[in-house]
Amino acid sequence: MSLAMGRFYLPPQVLVAVAVLAAVGALLGALLDAAYDGTGRPLSLGFLACGLVALALVLWAERGHLFQPLDVTVETEPLPAEVV
Repeated sequence: MSLAMGRFYLPPQVLVAVAVLAAVGALLGALLDAAYDGTGRPLSLGFLACGLVALALVLWAERGHLFQPLDVTVETEPLPAEVV
């Protein structure tokens, strides 16, 4: 169903996540606005802070290892002769 055709359902967890993301974004924007002094320094420091937070989240999600191959083995069977 397309969005223009009628209602669609979002689970409550998605709505809560969107609300939390909007609140965090508004808070970070307010902090950058309060730090503005007419130069580009607050914006660049905000970019640096967000980049460091993103790196920390990636390290947390990857369990401390960046750019390591996944240790996943997949069992596959050869294709039947009629497919090849």
